[in-house]
Amino acid sequence: MNSFLQSRATIMASIIAVALFVGSLLGNIDPFDSFIRYLRSLEQYQLDEAFLALFIILVGVLWDLLALRNKQHREKDVRDQRIRILKATMVTVMDITNTLLASVRLFLYEVDAGKSVSSNEIAQLDESMKRSMFRLRSLQGLESISEVELDDDSFAIDLAQEIEQH
Repeated sequence: MNSFLQSRATIMASIIAVALFVGSLLGNIDPFDSFIRYLRSLEQYQLDEAFLALFIILVGVLWDLLALRNKQHREKDVRDQRIRILKATMVTVMDITNTLLASVRLFLYEVDAGKSVSSNEIAQLDESMKRSMFRLRSLQGLESISEVELDDDSFAIDLAQEIEQH
Protein backbone atom coordinates (compact mmCIF):
# COMPACT_ATOMS: atom_id res chain seq x y z
CA MET A 1 0.00 0.00 0.00
CA ASN A 2 2.85 2.39 0.80
CA SER A 3 4.38 2.05 -2.67
CA PHE A 4 0.90 2.69 -4.12
CA LEU A 5 0.67 5.99 -2.24
CA GLN A 6 4.15 7.00 -3.37
CA SER A 7 3.19 6.71 -7.04
CA ARG A 8 0.06 8.91 -6.92
CA ALA A 9 1.32 11.26 -9.63
CA THR A 10 2.05 8.37 -11.98
CA ILE A 11 -1.38 6.87 -11.38
CA MET A 12 -3.14 10.19 -11.93
CA ALA A 13 -1.13 10.88 -15.10
CA SER A 14 -1.96 7.38 -16.37
CA ILE A 15 -5.68 7.89 -15.74
CA ILE A 16 -5.63 11.24 -17.54
CA ALA A 17 -3.63 9.77 -20.43
CA VAL A 18 -6.04 6.83 -20.81
CA ALA A 19 -9.03 9.18 -20.64
CA LEU A 20 -7.54 11.40 -23.35
CA PHE A 21 -6.71 8.40 -25.52
CA VAL A 22 -10.17 6.83 -25.13
CA GLY A 23 -11.79 10.22 -25.71
CA SER A 24 -9.83 10.71 -28.93
CA LEU A 25 -10.74 7.20 -30.15
CA LEU A 26 -14.44 7.24 -29.28
CA GLY A 27 -15.23 10.88 -29.81
CA ASN A 28 -14.00 13.43 -32.22
CA ILE A 29 -11.80 14.96 -29.55
CA ASP A 30 -8.27 15.96 -30.39
CA PRO A 31 -6.75 17.33 -27.18
CA PHE A 32 -3.43 18.21 -28.80
CA ASP A 33 -5.03 20.17 -31.59
CA SER A 34 -7.20 21.97 -29.04
CA PHE A 35 -4.12 22.74 -26.96
CA ILE A 36 -2.26 24.15 -29.95
CA ARG A 37 -5.25 26.32 -30.93
CA TYR A 38 -5.37 27.56 -27.34
CA LEU A 39 -1.65 28.45 -27.44
CA ARG A 40 -2.14 30.28 -30.74
CA SER A 41 -4.94 32.32 -29.21
CA LEU A 42 -2.62 33.26 -26.36
CA GLU A 43 0.16 34.29 -28.72
CA GLN A 44 -1.44 37.63 -29.38
CA TYR A 45 -0.92 38.45 -25.69
CA GLN A 46 2.60 36.92 -25.58
CA LEU A 47 1.40 34.50 -22.90
CA ASP A 48 2.70 31.46 -24.74
CA GLU A 49 6.27 32.45 -23.87
CA ALA A 50 5.23 32.94 -20.24
CA PHE A 51 3.70 29.47 -20.19
CA LEU A 52 6.83 28.03 -21.74
CA ALA A 53 8.98 29.77 -19.12
CA LEU A 54 6.70 28.53 -16.33
CA PHE A 55 6.82 25.02 -17.76
CA ILE A 56 10.63 25.06 -17.83
CA ILE A 57 10.72 26.38 -14.25
CA LEU A 58 8.24 23.68 -13.19
CA VAL A 59 10.41 20.97 -14.76
CA GLY A 60 13.44 22.37 -12.92
CA VAL A 61 11.60 22.47 -9.60
CA LEU A 62 10.32 18.91 -10.05
CA TRP A 63 13.82 17.76 -10.99
CA ASP A 64 15.27 19.39 -7.85
CA LEU A 65 12.55 17.88 -5.66
CA LEU A 66 13.24 14.44 -7.09
CA ALA A 67 16.99 14.87 -6.57
CA LEU A 68 16.41 16.06 -2.99
CA ARG A 69 14.15 13.10 -2.27
CA ASN A 70 16.73 10.67 -3.65
CA LYS A 71 19.48 12.35 -1.61
CA GLN A 72 17.40 12.11 1.55
CA HIS A 73 16.76 8.41 0.92
CA ARG A 74 20.47 7.76 0.38
CA GLU A 75 21.38 9.69 3.54
CA LYS A 76 18.78 7.77 5.54
CA ASP A 77 20.13 4.48 4.20
CA VAL A 78 23.67 5.49 5.19
CA ARG A 79 22.49 6.53 8.69
CA ASP A 80 20.59 3.28 9.12
CA GLN A 81 23.62 1.26 8.02
CA ARG A 82 25.90 3.19 10.39
CA ILE A 83 23.53 2.59 13.29
CA ARG A 84 23.34 -1.10 12.42
CA ILE A 85 27.15 -1.34 12.34
CA LEU A 86 27.43 0.58 15.63
CA LYS A 87 24.92 -1.74 17.28
CA ALA A 88 26.73 -4.82 15.97
CA THR A 89 30.04 -3.40 17.23
CA MET A 90 28.58 -2.68 20.66
CA VAL A 91 27.10 -6.19 20.92
CA THR A 92 30.48 -7.66 19.96
CA VAL A 93 32.37 -5.49 22.46
CA MET A 94 29.87 -6.43 25.17
CA ASP A 95 30.37 -10.13 24.35
CA ILE A 96 34.16 -9.81 24.55
CA THR A 97 33.95 -7.83 27.80
CA ASN A 98 31.43 -10.20 29.39
CA THR A 99 33.56 -13.20 28.51
CA LEU A 100 36.59 -11.56 30.13
CA LEU A 101 34.60 -10.49 33.18
CA ALA A 102 33.29 -14.03 33.62
CA SER A 103 36.86 -15.32 33.66
CA VAL A 104 37.90 -12.66 36.18
CA ARG A 105 34.84 -13.37 38.32
CA LEU A 106 35.61 -17.10 38.36
CA PHE A 107 39.20 -16.34 39.31
CA LEU A 108 38.13 -13.96 42.09
CA TYR A 109 35.56 -16.45 43.36
CA GLU A 110 38.27 -19.04 43.85
CA VAL A 111 40.53 -16.47 45.54
CA ASP A 112 37.70 -15.34 47.85
CA ALA A 113 36.90 -18.95 48.68
CA GLY A 114 40.41 -19.22 50.08
CA LYS A 115 41.58 -21.71 47.52
CA SER A 116 45.13 -21.50 46.45
CA VAL A 117 45.47 -20.27 42.92
CA SER A 118 47.58 -22.45 40.71
CA SER A 119 49.89 -21.12 38.05
CA ASN A 120 47.66 -22.88 35.52
CA GLU A 121 44.64 -20.81 36.64
CA ILE A 122 46.69 -17.62 36.48
CA ALA A 123 47.83 -18.62 32.99
CA GLN A 124 44.19 -19.23 31.97
CA LEU A 125 43.20 -15.78 33.23
CA ASP A 126 46.16 -14.24 31.41
CA GLU A 127 45.20 -16.11 28.24
CA SER A 128 41.61 -14.88 28.57
CA MET A 129 42.88 -11.29 28.84
CA LYS A 130 45.16 -11.71 25.83
CA ARG A 131 42.32 -13.25 23.80
CA SER A 132 40.04 -10.34 24.74
CA MET A 133 42.68 -7.77 23.78
CA PHE A 134 43.31 -9.58 20.50
CA ARG A 135 39.58 -9.65 19.67
CA LEU A 136 39.21 -5.94 20.52
CA ARG A 137 42.21 -5.08 18.37
CA SER A 138 40.73 -7.20 15.58
CA LEU A 139 37.66 -4.99 15.70
CA GLN A 140 39.83 -1.92 15.25
CA GLY A 141 41.49 -3.27 12.11
CA LEU A 142 38.40 -4.52 10.28
CA GLU A 143 38.15 -3.63 6.62
CA SER A 144 34.91 -5.51 6.04
CA ILE A 145 32.18 -6.77 8.31
CA SER A 146 30.61 -10.18 8.44
CA GLU A 147 27.57 -10.25 10.64
CA VAL A 148 26.10 -13.12 12.60
CA GLU A 149 22.45 -12.98 13.64
CA LEU A 150 21.77 -13.53 17.32
CA ASP A 151 18.70 -15.02 18.99
CA ASP A 152 17.09 -11.64 19.74
CA ASP A 153 17.14 -10.46 16.09
CA SER A 154 20.21 -8.34 16.73
CA PHE A 155 23.54 -8.72 14.98
CA ALA A 156 27.13 -9.08 16.10
CA ILE A 157 30.33 -8.96 14.11
CA ASP A 158 31.61 -12.43 13.26
CA LEU A 159 35.15 -11.99 14.55
CA ALA A 160 35.98 -15.67 14.10
CA GLN A 161 35.55 -15.34 10.35
CA GLU A 162 37.44 -12.03 10.29
CA ILE A 163 40.35 -13.47 12.29
CA GLU A 164 40.54 -16.52 10.00
CA GLN A 165 40.75 -14.25 6.93
CA HIS A 166 43.74 -12.38 8.37
